[in-house]
Amino acid sequence: MSANQSNLSDSHYGYDFVVATSQASINGTMKEYLYNSVFPTVRMYWNQDDQGQPVAISRDELLQQTQGTDPLTVPSWNQATP
Repeated sequence: MSANQSNLSDSHYGYDFVVATSQASINGTMKEYLYNSVFPTVRMYWNQDDQGQPVAISRDELLQQTQGTDPLTVPSWNQATP
């Protein structure tokens, strides 16, 4: 589509100028941003209520329910090593 085929040049919208970008450009910028950024670790624990709906719980509640096992820190999921 060319610029004159769009509605962006319609004076009804009152645009002085229009900026366009490509999906590849947005993806490249986001990848660079995510690669070069340091984000805090977020740990969230979920369980389900009596109706099967997800419910957020604290780490302390989870550790009580799992006899002290935090599923995010299990060193190995190898079935041969419980």
